[in-house]
Amino acid sequence: MNRVLVFLSLLFLFSGCAVHTASPKTSIHSETKQIGFKNYTLGQETIVYVGKPLVLVKEYTILESESSLQANNSFTITGGISSAAVNVAGSRKQIFPIVGSIDVKGVTCKTIEIPGSVFVFAIKPNSTFSGIVAGFTYAWSPVKNINVYKINPPDTRFYPVKTQQVLENVPFTNMELVYSGLSDNTLHLLYREYTPKNLIRPAFTQELSYPSDAKIIRFRDFKIEIKEASAEKLVYSVTED
Repeated sequence: MNRVLVFLSLLFLFSGCAVHTASPKTSIHSETKQIGFKNYTLGQETIVYVGKPLVLVKEYTILESESSLQANNSFTITGGISSAAVNVAGSRKQIFPIVGSIDVKGVTCKTIEIPGSVFVFAIKPNSTFSGIVAGFTYAWSPVKNINVYKINPPDTRFYPVKTQQVLENVPFTNMELVYSGLSDNTLHLLYREYTPKNLIRPAFTQELSYPSDAKIIRFRDFKIEIKEASAEKLVYSVTED
């Protein structure tokens, strides 16, 4: 009899109150970006010492995503009753993954996970905590207007954290031309290629030799004017690339 009364009470309670149910994340906002770097300027005289690159070029593509949020300060979120009670703390050093979304009064909010709770927490587009705690199913969602949640300090903000992934399946350049010094009237260079993640590619390493009195040297698309060469350093300028 008592079980029947409890069931009827819960049925009456839920029939008059909505529950907060989040939708699982289906996509992450992301975009690709081209990254480029050169250690030289065309026509500019430069000095490089033995073992250092006179030419270094990196050109690759990254995928930049916003899949997490980070608070601007440490905080606590409390509230709710019974099985929907919440008392969790977060640090400004933590990264909170975005796991879904929820509609709050017509506004789509991001939901994040906070360790120590089975629920997710809705963050408004203005980066503040919405006061809404939700689950992904009816059974796991706190009841609207009954479970009230607050964050302390109330001015806590949650800002996007961008993650970057180097794309290895698109064209890239990551190479260097290293000055190896002089010996037997010969100027030595070392050509090396790397993966986008800066791992050396042994099959793409080549030792190069030029006359020590050469004023112009070429390698692939690079034309380099030699101003001074010694066992210690090389004074040069890249005139074409």
